[in-house]
Amino acid sequence: MLLICKIYFIVDNRYAKELLKMLTKLLRDKGLISNDVELEVSHPLNKCDNRIERYVNEAIKYYRCVVVLVDTEGGDPEEISNSIRENHLRGLGRELPNVSIITAHPCLEIWLCEALGLESCNAHTDCKDLISHIRDYLVRKRRIKYEKKLLYLNS
Repeated sequence: MLLICKIYFIVDNRYAKELLKMLTKLLRDKGLISNDVELEVSHPLNKCDNRIERYVNEAIKYYRCVVVLVDTEGGDPEEISNSIRENHLRGLGRELPNVSIITAHPCLEIWLCEALGLESCNAHTDCKDLISHIRDYLVRKRRIKYEKKLLYLNS
């Protein structure tokens, strides 16, 4: 019997769920992750939301991995990660080896740029410019009008 790796993502915006689905599909299509990986995504929580601790505490009961995924919004990724750990996970009072904090710097769209192979995107690019690069690529290559609220690809 195969074990399915169930990963629970706690995200900081309402568009992250579609982005994660799209990235998972791209990574599966490229053979970089197994079909046995199953993702579940929370309702959006701001990186300062006190409910993060409750979400993590509940999710670790049912999932092999829990990921807190946040945009850095231009801030220092390490400072943001440490802040979440100190302010929202410390109260759990135990080691959390299956809980990871992943910062998307400067925003989640950087991953989409990388998955699409756009060389004009990097961590020093402003989020608005990243979205512009994605929009230009999708219109030019796939005739899709990219809007943040429609984070998906028709393959």
